[in-house]
Amino acid sequence: MEKPRRTRYPKSIINVQLKRAHRPRTVTEETQNRNTKVELHYIRWKEYAMRPKVQNILDAALFSALTAAGALISIPLPFSPVPITMQTLFTYLAGALLGGYLGALSQLIYVLMGIVGLPVFAGGNAGFVVLIGPTGGYLLGFVLGSFTIGKLVKIKKNPSFQWLLICMISGTAVIYLLGVLQLMNWTGMGAAEAFAIGVFPFILGDLLKMLVATYITIRIQKVLTK
Repeated sequence: MEKPRRTRYPKSIINVQLKRAHRPRTVTEETQNRNTKVELHYIRWKEYAMRPKVQNILDAALFSALTAAGALISIPLPFSPVPITMQTLFTYLAGALLGGYLGALSQLIYVLMGIVGLPVFAGGNAGFVVLIGPTGGYLLGFVLGSFTIGKLVKIKKNPSFQWLLICMISGTAVIYLLGVLQLMNWTGMGAAEAFAIGVFPFILGDLLKMLVATYITIRIQKVLTK
């Protein structure tokens, strides 16, 4: 059996191929490669930069939905226009877990949801009329109260149970203040009477919610720091 013959190329062709393989890159090619690398780095940076922003928006949306769910549990009081709800539990958690700005954003989204017509306020109510009504001050208080809690929590690197509880009490005071002021303005009541129907009936329940929110915050923080 004959062996296959090797194809022999002229030396001139081999020399040309070697020169092409080892020729130096031109300035244009180097510039294009450099620009491509820069574009890839920019795309990667943009992806990493956008990731926390998207996560923050999702977190704020989650707590706005939870606050809306808390409004479904509504117990009207015969002597007060302000019902008992579970909303403040999620207001506390939003501030403690998301921080001041994101916590306030979550509650602002919740309020805007109700203003545009979604039945997310206590008792399934909705509309701008609720915000300017006798209980509207409490809704605005959710926003500022969550902001207050978040800012106070961040003062300490590892907040203790006692400090978290103090932060939530401070946020609750903001909610009560705005709620009572609008209640007084709407009904013409004095401060004592507005406090009697707009604050006093809710202190015990809110204290229990603060304790629960503080415990949940501590547990979540321990999981996140592991």
